Amino acid sequence: FHAGRRPGGIPVAGLPNISVWYDAASTAYFSPGNPSSGTNITQWSDKTAASHNANPTGGSNKPSYIAPVDNGYGAVYFNGTNWAVATYTGVGTSTVTADDTKFHMIGRIFDGTGATNADRLKLRYDGIQQSLSFTGTINTTTNATQSNMYLGWDNYPATPTGYWKGYIAEVIILTRTANALEIQGIKNYLKTKWAL
Repeated sequence: FHAGRRPGGIPVAGLPNISVWYDAASTAYFSPGNPSSGTNITQWSDKTAASHNANPTGGSNKPSYIAPVDNGYGAVYFNGTNWAVATYTGVGTSTVTADDTKFHMIGRIFDGTGATNADRLKLRYDGIQQSLSFTGTINTTTNATQSNMYLGWDNYPATPTGYWKGYIAEVIILTRTANALEIQGIKNYLKTKWAL
């Protein structure tokens, strides 16, 4: 097993249907290009061909690229009042609170074929399934009319609340539900790369 590879030797980059991939390990995906630590970023570029680039708002109050943060790599720091938006079709919100200074893996899995809310929407924190409470019924399909995805801000409902204060190092989104082997492969990739 090598970093960045899942069981079977297929690179994570080779997973079908990756629609968004933000990776702070390489400064090549930021504007301004190759920022030094502490630089406010004006864009976090998507590594996929879809180009769902995240563009921070807020004038001079933008997230910062900070390096090194974890395992020698950089990350994007959100100060609790700034955020970034990317044009993307997605579904729902989820919230996790981590009151420590460690990096964590947070995974949200949507599967519209599930029979119950708990089968349709799952949240994993450091690879461990979490208990969720639901209001109403989770749809069987994603909201195709949603046009924005927010990093560092919970924009649901449309009132600005829930700003993130901390680092985001990597975001991977697929347009389909990953199977158990793929989930394990992504988890192994992130654990190895970020020394989690």
